[in-house]
Amino acid sequence: MVSGPIVFFTALNSPFGTKKILDFGGSRFMTLARYFIISVLIVAFAMACTFLAMPSDISIAMPAQEEVTRLLDNVLKIVPSNLLEPFREANTPQLLLIAIATGYLIGALDERVGVLKSFIQQANVLGLNLANLVCTLVPYFVGLLLCLKIWTDDTEMLRFLWAPIAVAIAISIVVCLISVLCVSVVTRVSPVLLARKLWGTFCNAVKSGVLDYSSVDSLAGTCKRLLGIDGEFARATLPQGLVLFMPTSAVGIWVFVMFAVQLQHIPFDLLWLVSAGGVIVILAVATPPVSGANLLAFVMAFMYLGVSLDLLLDAMIFDLVFCVFCIAADQAMLQLETIMQAKRLGFLDEDVLRAPLSE
Repeated sequence: MVSGPIVFFTALNSPFGTKKILDFGGSRFMTLARYFIISVLIVAFAMACTFLAMPSDISIAMPAQEEVTRLLDNVLKIVPSNLLEPFREANTPQLLLIAIATGYLIGALDERVGVLKSFIQQANVLGLNLANLVCTLVPYFVGLLLCLKIWTDDTEMLRFLWAPIAVAIAISIVVCLISVLCVSVVTRVSPVLLARKLWGTFCNAVKSGVLDYSSVDSLAGTCKRLLGIDGEFARATLPQGLVLFMPTSAVGIWVFVMFAVQLQHIPFDLLWLVSAGGVIVILAVATPPVSGANLLAFVMAFMYLGVSLDLLLDAMIFDLVFCVFCIAADQAMLQLETIMQAKRLGFLDEDVLRAPLSE
């Protein structure tokens, strides 16, 4: 599958340049861990919010001992038996593990493997361009299939599609507002002012629909000019976050999967919820940062969690609409997290952060 190499090179390239984080007194591992921990907490919050919107007759059964054993076996299967199997089967968790571990190893060697790093970076750019090209064709493909679905009167899910879109956007907005409030309390800056300073880059991300390395320089400049983050520190930390920190994308995947589970009356238990949360966070991290690329994540999530692929077209429509918002929301969340990291390491000019916007 083409998706395997794209996921691999995207994740493999993300640790490059993070050696600069060490120069600022930070930890590459802790930065990565914070991205994952925050994403897990946000998905857990989305789970709680989703259950509030569900009918009361849906219950959660406690897992049996054999189910717990199966979960542990699945966790152990994240480590591949050979290096070719993850590519052949497009096993996203295994690809992500291999890519991040290899990326940190190559990044640690630095200048001694300059040619190899250059090749990987060029392969990543090629993969992102290919993913972007494919994703530009997705709306036309969706339109064709949508007409076919309406023609065959197979529109059961389409009639309810507004619900997961509205819920996902609502939860994401609440998550962003909570993050703004947390940062404003820590930095003692007005949450309204902070939100206004994020608004410009948010709108630009909505218009572009793409979040990749090409936006690092302009985003770092905005972080320095409006948010008071040291420019070099921003350039060192943003590339990894632009690829690995996709919390609201994970929210969207989770919400749609749960609505699909409800529509298909698929039984689930606590074990399934834990597995679903982990899989969705991993898939959101592994997805290339281009609009429409979450289709790959939906395919893998459906296969892992037992959801019928008949709803894939509905997932594509959901993703096309929700991605307009979530790409910009993920960027705003990354800026807020970078403020926190910069403050912790002493690279935040709080006077600039608190300064009012010029009219």
